[in-house]
Amino acid sequence: MRAVVRPAHVLKGIKTAISLSTLSALIFAGPVVAEEGPSAIAQRYVNKIQAKVKSQWALYAPNLPVAEKTPSVIFVISAQGKVQNPHISKSSGNHEVDAKAVECVSKAGPFDPVPAAITETGDVALDMELRINRLPESQRKAADQRNAIIERAKSLVSEGKLEEGLSLLEQAHKDKPDEIEFSKNLADIYYDQAQMLLLKDPKSNKAIEYADRAFKLDPDNKAAKEIVDKHEIVRYDEKQFTEQK
Repeated sequence: MRAVVRPAHVLKGIKTAISLSTLSALIFAGPVVAEEGPSAIAQRYVNKIQAKVKSQWALYAPNLPVAEKTPSVIFVISAQGKVQNPHISKSSGNHEVDAKAVECVSKAGPFDPVPAAITETGDVALDMELRINRLPESQRKAADQRNAIIERAKSLVSEGKLEEGLSLLEQAHKDKPDEIEFSKNLADIYYDQAQMLLLKDPKSNKAIEYADRAFKLDPDNKAAKEIVDKHEIVRYDEKQFTEQK
């Protein structure tokens, strides 16, 4: 792995080592390369961080699906070395890979305390790229086609053409039911529509239907499940009330 310190965050001296208390590092294969002469202290610190991240990522990468792009995670290291607010700065194009990249950085910490000589405020922010297997060239065309369908569907929905957008993604999901990106994005649209309908009518049957579809496609969407469960409770209470009459 190698860390490249970008020009915008060049280390200009021991006491003002990191401009704006920020050090941007990209993780690649190879030795450390520091642009425009960053301090040896900063180099050593980044080396330790990337070594821990690389070691942790080695536990994840073999079990991850191939991805079109390399994910990048941006996070803050507190003065005490704790990882704070890790999140994706550049998506791999795969939800599972992105989630694991963030989890990897979180578990790689805590790191050593930030050396006082390289920061003015005590903490630093890093943007790290975690490499995994890329899609073989033969599969890139299929991936591009899939992404084009998803983007077109989203565009149609944003233009107010909900049925067209849903129809496009539903057909894609029907043709390739194992394609996670189709099911995930379709579930997201169902859930968003359910929320919008419930704002207009808390008892909207169509909203419940959309929420139910969203949860079946994406079991991790607990909010969609809560909508369905709440509706079932209301229906049960109403039935009980009617029978008591």
